[in-house]
Amino acid sequence: MITLEEFAKELASPSIPQNESWRPRIVKLSPGEREALEELCRQHHLRLVDEIQRQLHDFAGLRRPGEPADARQRQIDEIVDGDTNAYGNWIHLPWEAKIVHLLDAASYFEVITNRNHDKITREEQATLRTKRVGVTGLSVGGEAAVTVAQEHLWGHLRLADFDRLDLSNLNRLNAGCDDLGLNKALVVARRIAKVDPYLEVEVFHEGVTESNLEAFLDGLDLLIEECDSLPIKYEIRRLARDRGINLVFAADERGFLSIEPYRDHPELPLFHGRIRAPHPHATSTRASWHSCEP
Repeated sequence: MITLEEFAKELASPSIPQNESWRPRIVKLSPGEREALEELCRQHHLRLVDEIQRQLHDFAGLRRPGEPADARQRQIDEIVDGDTNAYGNWIHLPWEAKIVHLLDAASYFEVITNRNHDKITREEQATLRTKRVGVTGLSVGGEAAVTVAQEHLWGHLRLADFDRLDLSNLNRLNAGCDDLGLNKALVVARRIAKVDPYLEVEVFHEGVTESNLEAFLDGLDLLIEECDSLPIKYEIRRLARDRGINLVFAADERGFLSIEPYRDHPELPLFHGRIRAPHPHATSTRASWHSCEP
């Protein structure tokens, strides 16, 4: 979180080029700073989006369900404590040249997860918020990453993909023609930031490699694996099993789904025994692998 003064300095001299950015900046205003923020927006051609009253009414409705409008308004007045502009946070999305006024992190989480509670309890939601999930291969995996972000089924997410978005990817990745050429992990991280900018996200732009695979897996509770390379698929399972990390893999082909619960079943063969091991000096081709037919 940064002050308005720090935000002004960042706008004047960005630490990351706009076309490479994916991480939202969280700006906290002090009372009376709204005019200065608006002037910064004019200078730097930022669109200011302020729907905080709508969010506050949502929040008050959760805290005082069934109560009349005047009681809810009193709740809102207590929350903002005199200056609505200084309440909550302003979220800068550099790649979209926008700054958006939002509830504070705790209130935002309470409102955005409220309609989950017909499916899971608040206690379960709080537990899920402590979990770390990794997603590799973001053509298919990108949709899984965004879905678990929308459902708030994790508190920390790692994304890995070295590839850049091609036109042919738009049949399965929810992106636009204006995103072509961008790293796929960056595209997905931006989508997640617009769902909830308070979520913790790490991006591995180089994908998973021999040199960073252990760092990528470190501390994960679940791995969603959607890589193309068979040698990487094998190695990532071997290390996931060694670390007791559960793994899920899905494919479009005939609705294929593989659940590999290595935490609870460390004796489980990799790929459920369907693929035994790569040949020495294996490439990513299927011919270089020993397969074990079902």
